[in-house]
Amino acid sequence: MSNWKGKYQHLAIQNQFLLLFLVLIISFIPCYIIGITPVVVSDATDSINGQNIDLYKWLQSWSSIGIFILSSIIFIYLTEKKFVISTSFTRAQLLLAICSMLFCLPIINFLALWNEGLHLPEFMAQIENWMRLSEAKSATIMEYFVAMDSYTDLVINLVVIALIPAIGEEFLFRGVIQRGLIKWKKNPHFGIWISAFLFSALHMQFLGFIPRFLIGGFFGYLFLWSGSIWLPVITHFLNNALAVLVIFTSSSVPDTYIPALRKKIESMGANSGDIPMVIMCCLAVSLLLYLFYNSKKKSPEEKGI
Repeated sequence: MSNWKGKYQHLAIQNQFLLLFLVLIISFIPCYIIGITPVVVSDATDSINGQNIDLYKWLQSWSSIGIFILSSIIFIYLTEKKFVISTSFTRAQLLLAICSMLFCLPIINFLALWNEGLHLPEFMAQIENWMRLSEAKSATIMEYFVAMDSYTDLVINLVVIALIPAIGEEFLFRGVIQRGLIKWKKNPHFGIWISAFLFSALHMQFLGFIPRFLIGGFFGYLFLWSGSIWLPVITHFLNNALAVLVIFTSSSVPDTYIPALRKKIESMGANSGDIPMVIMCCLAVSLLLYLFYNSKKKSPEEKGI
């Protein structure tokens, strides 16, 4: 097996991306079979509901592992003799990244509301109707996914909704695709924003495309400026985990102030009077990212570019 390590490292970048596509298919199929088998055996293929949601979480987990994590590991093994990405980052970088992520929340909510209000040209009305119906269906499915009645449900959701996507999506979009695009065009900004576009598009949630696109860019710059893939992984995980925790606490302690707090967090920046807050958050994020950029400089070799 060691003979395969780095075997395709001299392929042109374009051909490496074709190899990545092939690896995605090969790694996805067995993982999908593992995930779908309990669903088929239980005859739960017709629809998702509260009774079979655990089966679909199992399917979602294995699908994500196959598409994102396993494919990234196999591709890196085949195309690199040595995977040169630092695993370390400073405490200052971690703190700045987390603070930036928190200040991004009102901005994300503002952009999500604005994105949702956008309309396609009239001749594309049928496409827009399909997009909005797809969003509504996804929202219904997500309600089943985030429903939690116990700490076991919380742990499962933290793994399925926060941990696996954070590791897998950052490995694939930042660790593989972004790095490949940067090597190809010798332009880090090109690599970051094209991979962010693909990151947002793959979610197939059109009404939240713009905020997810910008978040993808945010993760890309964290990776570029720190040299560590684990920093965007941690930040991505905390972003997803915060949403899971807020939903869990609001449902598990309904008679307290927490449900109201959840509503306030989810709508922060999306109200008509929140424009000054959004502007202040944009300034805060800009300052924090400037400090992050200057916190620790790494060589291109350390960044794996």
